[in-house]
Amino acid sequence: HVSLSRGGQNEFSGAPNGEGLGISRLGESFMAGVLDHLPALSAISLASVNSYRRIVPNCWAGAFVCWGEGNREAALRATRVAGPRSPCTNFEIKTADGSANPYLLVGALICAGIDGATRKLRLPSPVNGDPTKLALAELPSSLEEACQR
Repeated sequence: HVSLSRGGQNEFSGAPNGEGLGISRLGESFMAGVLDHLPALSAISLASVNSYRRIVPNCWAGAFVCWGEGNREAALRATRVAGPRSPCTNFEIKTADGSANPYLLVGALICAGIDGATRKLRLPSPVNGDPTKLALAELPSSLEEACQR
């Protein structure tokens, strides 16, 4: 799970009244940067040849480049503490496993998020249904493919 804080305050949360995505503008841009770089990040977050056996559709592993709220099939999943009208507090990255070097991965995630914030990226609409039914980009299916991104 990834969250942003400044001075002890959660910088990811926004729109506490349930309007919009429930994510601050900074949080949205940070998350959009991670989503934008997710195929390339796979080379670090899924660092073993065997990691790619797990990243398949319909296994709650996030095989598609998408995000959702509570959608276990989405590669990035925004989480809420107190139900659907509460603000988001962080996001989960489904496409990482124990083969990843945690120091490289955290550094790469921060860089991707900062890139998104610098470019003021916006998230696409959340995918709240089955991503296999939509025309979405898939994550790399092998370590070799991920290294080429």
